[in-house]
Amino acid sequence: MDWVLGTANLEQNYGLNSNYLTEKHFESILQSEKCSAFFAIDTSPAYGMAEQICNRVVTEPTRIYSKLQFMKSKKTFGHSELKNNELNIILIHNWQDLTSLERVEALSRLDYKKRRGLIAGFGFSTYDEFCDEEILFRFPNLYIQAPINVINQTNHTLMAEIKRGFPNTTMLARSVFLQGLLTKSNKYSALNEHSDILKFKESCRDLKISSTNVAIEFVLRQSFIDGLVLGVNSSSEWIEIKDINLKPRNKVLDCVDWSELQSFDQNLIDPRRWP
Repeated sequence: MDWVLGTANLEQNYGLNSNYLTEKHFESILQSEKCSAFFAIDTSPAYGMAEQICNRVVTEPTRIYSKLQFMKSKKTFGHSELKNNELNIILIHNWQDLTSLERVEALSRLDYKKRRGLIAGFGFSTYDEFCDEEILFRFPNLYIQAPINVINQTNHTLMAEIKRGFPNTTMLARSVFLQGLLTKSNKYSALNEHSDILKFKESCRDLKISSTNVAIEFVLRQSFIDGLVLGVNSSSEWIEIKDINLKPRNKVLDCVDWSELQSFDQNLIDPRRWP
C-alpha cells in the first residue's frame, strides 16, 4: 500500500479545512519517510506554491504524482514548475473535460514520455468519470486516482471491476476524509450537521472507535486500492494516521455494514457543489 502525501493544502488553506500544512511540517514528514519505498507526493501547478516548495525541500529520490492540465487547443500539457524527475508519474487533471479522442491523444503523449524513460508512469485523476475498455486495453498500466471513502462509495464498484479486469492498473483513493468532514469540524455547519455525517459520527461513537480510524480502515479493507492520497495539517497527524496501518485490523469493524454509512447526496459527497 502506497502512502501519498497531498500538497493541495501546503502553505495554503484548502477546501473546508481552515488549517494548512506548513513547509516545516512538510519537511519533517519527508525526513520520517526518507527510507520508505511506499511513500510518494501528490502535487499540481494548481496547488499554489506546492511545486516550488517540492523543488526546494525534496532532496531524496521520491515518486511524485504530478497532476497536469491537457491543453486541448495545443494538444500539449500545461506548464509545470516541478523539476524533471524520471520517478514522476503524470496524471491528467482535467480528464472529465476531455472527449474520448482527446483522452487517447493525451495518454498517447504520456505513453511516449514513459517509453523514452522521461517519466515512470501516467494516468488520470477524476471525480466519477473513468474510461472505456478500449483505453484500458491500449494503456493497461494506468494510474487512476478518484475519491473513495466511507461516505462516498460511488466509485467503489467500478474501481473494483477495473482492477479485476486490468490488474496492472494502480488505484489511488483520495478524499479519504472528505476534506475534513469525516474527522474535523468545519465552519459550514449545514454540511457538518448533514444527516449522513451525523449518522457516521454516531456509528463511530457506538463502536467506540475514532472517526479517523474508521475512515482509514474502510479504505485499507478495499483490496482493489493500491494507495491512499492523504492531506494532513501536521507531521504528527501524518504519523498518527500511519500508525493505524501498523496495528491489527479492528475486529469490531468486521461486522460493520459499510453500505449503511454511505451517502447518495451529491451536495454532500461532491466538493464541487460545496458552498
